[in-house]
Amino acid sequence: MQIVSHTTAIVASLVLLPGALIGACLAPIGGKIYDQLGPKKPILLGLVLQLLSVVLLAIVADHATTILILIAYTLTMLGIGFAAGNIMTNGNQLSKQQNADGNALFNTLQQFAGAVGTSIVSVIFGLFQRNAGNYAANTTNGAQLAFIYLIGVVLINLISISIGLHKGTTNIKS
Repeated sequence: MQIVSHTTAIVASLVLLPGALIGACLAPIGGKIYDQLGPKKPILLGLVLQLLSVVLLAIVADHATTILILIAYTLTMLGIGFAAGNIMTNGNQLSKQQNADGNALFNTLQQFAGAVGTSIVSVIFGLFQRNAGNYAANTTNGAQLAFIYLIGVVLINLISISIGLHKGTTNIKS
């Protein structure tokens, strides 16, 4: 937003604020839905919302407005609110004695995956930004390719978790 749309850092931050607030508030609601309906519905809903958001961003990357970015980020955070905690809850099939180790492993892998994903997206942006020509246009092109990469990541996540939910585990209720 700052490079392409020439917004200030405060405006870019404020665009992300509603999504961040919604994501933080939605996690307990997603957990309640998990308790009532089982894991499939909130997890798959969350992943589909994340997929819709990155598809939207990939489509409009070259002419994204502040409002479109706000909507897409809010969809992403809605998806995370429904899916993330519930994936961890449903994925924990360990005994009580191993539970702390399992949570530590989940949290470590989550941090590692976030760091790797952020690094890959940063490299994609950087490769495009170093090209000669219009820096803002190059940034937009890099963003579009980064969103296409993220579509692939979310699709892999959606497919693998769908398979896991379909095969069933002891925690699956629906």
